Amino acid sequence: MMGGNVVAQQPAVEVMELNAESLQQQQEHQALLLDLEVKKLAASPDLLKEVPTLPQDVRTALRNLGQPVRCFGETLADVRKRLTLSMARQTILTKGIVTATAVTADASTSTSTSTSTSTS
Repeated sequence: MMGGNVVAQQPAVEVMELNAESLQQQQEHQALLLDLEVKKLAASPDLLKEVPTLPQDVRTALRNLGQPVRCFGETLADVRKRLTLSMARQTILTKGIVTATAVTADASTSTSTSTSTSTS
């Protein structure tokens, strides 16, 4: 003790690696959080004002996002809803709200989701 100051030594913090199952669960959780954020943003009046309503404008916007113009069995309302969700997802990803691991997990889940919706 020098000059009345007490210096406490802090114990070393041990950081352990997550196993593969925990990493997968963490990525799935982040993907679910991303989906919730997308749905919340898609329901906001601000984004709904930006989504085109004319079918030709909806097709153009989907093409610009790299999305199929129409999936099997979709109505015009379904196509516009898919455009709204795609625009919300794009907005969230460009703002950097989510981490890179959530984007990776989301890419794998959106692929399986689009496959299941196109086969229905």
